[in-house]
Amino acid sequence: MEISGYLRQPTCLHICIDTYDAEKGPGGTISGIALEGEHPFQGMTDLFRQADRLLDKIGKPQATAQSRSFTARIAPRPVVVKATLHRTPEEVYARRGAVATGNIFIESRRNCTWQGKCLDEEGKVRIAFESEMELLSRLEETRLR
Repeated sequence: MEISGYLRQPTCLHICIDTYDAEKGPGGTISGIALEGEHPFQGMTDLFRQADRLLDKIGKPQATAQSRSFTARIAPRPVVVKATLHRTPEEVYARRGAVATGNIFIESRRNCTWQGKCLDEEGKVRIAFESEMELLSRLEETRLR
């Protein structure tokens, strides 16, 4: 399989779902070419929280709002012109989830939410979304078909 287009972008997250629990939801890992290693998640809330944290680490796309804390001082996020790549696309996309595998390309994070595309294993756009809620809704529609 030739890896091109969106799959070569630093903000494309490779989602491998290894378990599915009716109460907890999906469990698996998030990886990408601009991430070091695989990052586990359990449930959709954790998936979105982890992905948002990882996008902050990558530095792209920049969030329009920063997290704040009443107990700790949070340093401002640096502006990232070019993300550091840690792995080759071939290394990242060779991994498959036991239950499902997919890719989420995040184009922007305007209005405190994500805008992007959900891609299949070949990098073809399956779902375009304007918010995390729309992504969740579209994924649920796809799962029920």
